[in-house]
Amino acid sequence: MSPHVEAIADEYTRYKALGEAAIAQLDDDELALVASEGGNSVIAIVWHVAGNLESRFTDFRTSDGAKSRGAIATRNSCCGP
Repeated sequence: MSPHVEAIADEYTRYKALGEAAIAQLDDDELALVASEGGNSVIAIVWHVAGNLESRFTDFRTSDGAKSRGAIATRNSCCGP
């Protein structure tokens, strides 16, 4: 693995562990809580970030930018507006 790819993988792993540790501190009701009008729940934010990362890094060597996916609409519908 090249040093650049290894550095990206290490940072991903580090941020994944931080996110998992933060989420582990919340119960199910807190994960779904929308703290203020116009805000988002932790569930909605995680689905958004996961979809964004998947889109950005899918075929990143051969295509650029966001990819169209039918699953994104399904994810948004599970998490509210």
